[in-house]
Amino acid sequence: MSRAALTLVLVFALAFALAAGAHAQQPPPASALPAPWRAVHAGALTDLVAITCTRDHAYARSWGGRVASFDGSTWTALPELPGSQQGHTYGTAIAAAPTGEVFTEASGTIAAWDGHAWTSLALDGWTQYEPIGGVFAASATDVYVTGRGKIARRNGAHFVAYDAGTWRELTEVAGTGSADLWTSGQGGTIQHWDGAHWTRAATGAANDVWYGGLLEVSATDVWAWRDAPRFARASHGGNTPAVLHFDGHAWTAADDGLDGEIAAVAGDVDGVYAVTTNGVAHRTNGAWVTELHSAERGPDAAELIGGCTTAHALIVVDDRANAWVRPRE
Repeated sequence: MSRAALTLVLVFALAFALAAGAHAQQPPPASALPAPWRAVHAGALTDLVAITCTRDHAYARSWGGRVASFDGSTWTALPELPGSQQGHTYGTAIAAAPTGEVFTEASGTIAAWDGHAWTSLALDGWTQYEPIGGVFAASATDVYVTGRGKIARRNGAHFVAYDAGTWRELTEVAGTGSADLWTSGQGGTIQHWDGAHWTRAATGAANDVWYGGLLEVSATDVWAWRDAPRFARASHGGNTPAVLHFDGHAWTAADDGLDGEIAAVAGDVDGVYAVTTNGVAHRTNGAWVTELHSAERGPDAAELIGGCTTAHALIVVDDRANAWVRPRE
């Protein structure tokens, strides 16, 4: 072989190798999505910050206050939230009652969706610009809202505020109702209400940690997590666990094996899932087992911001209203 021919062969070989290497570094195509997951793209809104589920639907809201429902196949935009800042109702709090009603913050009030229209519920003791932390709905009438040092309970068309046992800002609330509530937030605060008293949980959390997420599956199965994507805290608390679990006796670290910042813990007695910015893991025999990697969601996927479970599916979303759905057997 002549020197010129050999040079040409080497050039083509080098070009092929570089192309192959570049291709190998690209994320897998959407077809790499593992069964039984499926993707639903082109949602009705963008800039999603939170998602909640009823038995049959998911409801997600954007930072600017647009809300859409998701039936597992299609996003449908709901009417604009009521209030003086229509179209610019900034916030993150949203919750769904088991019976299907949805509650979210709207211009210093709580907007309630009954499946047909929004209704404004006044937050007594709150100013229009005072932060609203979390919202939790045990039922359509048993609804709670947290703020700085207080918790409010629905009373008809109003929310009546009560002392929350701390001066700190509380960013989440969960539980089963008036005799069983958990709150979390600033300074590593996690508290429990037993119907008569608030008790501060001993978690060992650093003072600069915000626990922004809560899930109570049962009295002996409660989860709390540092909701980094939602609150964008600069500090992550050093070695303080990103996920904590309460077994009815004590809180312990439960984040071993998770990849990425925690976005949510979702589920019920039929299964608990951790949603991180990089994927989804299932809690199995006391450990997290990854079910969906970030790269498997396709090259156009953004970081996951949350997830929830209906009776039929686990639904996780990114901030562009892309959804990934996994049936629940």
